Amino acid sequence: MFKSLRRKFVAAAVASVTVVIILMASTLNLINYYKVGQRVDDSLYEASKSSALITIFADDGEDMIINKNNASNTPNYNGFSIAKIDENEKVIRSYRDDSLIVNNDDLQKLVSRALKKTGESGYIGTYRYLKVNNDAGNLVLLLNTQRELDSFHVFLRNSIIISLIVILSVLILVVMVSKKVIAPIQQGYQKQKQFITD
Repeated sequence: MFKSLRRKFVAAAVASVTVVIILMASTLNLINYYKVGQRVDDSLYEASKSSALITIFADDGEDMIINKNNASNTPNYNGFSIAKIDENEKVIRSYRDDSLIVNNDDLQKLVSRALKKTGESGYIGTYRYLKVNNDAGNLVLLLNTQRELDSFHVFLRNSIIISLIVILSVLILVVMVSKKVIAPIQQGYQKQKQFITD
């Protein structure tokens, strides 16, 4: 009887702590994910209002590619690209500062995927996009957020590891303490049983 009571006590205590820790870790990770997207969106929005951007794309001349490649080919390079699109959703001019977008075809694929999405901004793989229509024309801005997403995943992984360590520690502690917690109940029950039999 008391072994069962002890098990129920341990299970209830650990379950309560687990629920609280899961709620806290989930909330922290959701806030972190939201903040990552918000920071990138703020950067893209500021870039969309740049006078240099309007100067580059305002001219209605022939199709032109402004290609500023970075020497870095590391997968977490935060490349930045802008595409001006026509009414048929085709890229007619671009600015590329991203070693991972090799040519206009790669950029067109990303832009097409962004245009299929309903939101003004969002993710396409590791890229965050922002769709704007301003004096420079109909634009899609793309930023490779691999570094930010890697940081988010590290935070997520660490919060899971820490949560598991805390839950395991609580389990060990509650198992050690549960015998002492149940002891007075057991003694009271034994005294009551003895009193009834006497």
